[in-house]
Amino acid sequence: AMLKDTIDSLAKNRATIMDSGTEVWLLARQLNFGGAKTESIKGSLDYDAANSQVRGLYRLYHANKSHLIITHQMEDEWKSYKDPDTGKMKNARTGKRKFDGFKELPFMVQMVLQTSKVIDEAGMHFVATLTVCRFNPRLEGTEFRDTNDMFDLPYIIGYATDTEREVWLK
Repeated sequence: AMLKDTIDSLAKNRATIMDSGTEVWLLARQLNFGGAKTESIKGSLDYDAANSQVRGLYRLYHANKSHLIITHQMEDEWKSYKDPDTGKMKNARTGKRKFDGFKELPFMVQMVLQTSKVIDEAGMHFVATLTVCRFNPRLEGTEFRDTNDMFDLPYIIGYATDTEREVWLK
């Protein structure tokens, strides 16, 4: 049903919002692995089928004059290191956040925005950081803040594609 709804939306609408990509990835995993984390014939979880299904779903927008906007939940980033005292491997949070879900997505899409809530001396405000921009890679790292009316998706897409904001309001 979700596949049919996605195909219909991409065919009929200029943009389709999928909220969330994390849920889509979990659904694909559930479909392939069932309720428990089972092992495949290979002896470990086999993500090939789930990856293929999600890849295919996300590529559907290519068949239409439509845009696909995918949100993702975030998770803590972890890094392994060797404890100098014990010599054993340990895991620790890096203090960074990354999106939770289909890991190939940043390599498939034209733009990735990471949003965050910032609290400083001026109060609470929101920031969107352009982390992937295939239109103009030099823009990667650009921050758009709500304090200067730049935290606005049509504005951000227009800025990244060198088009007017109004084009993205239609």
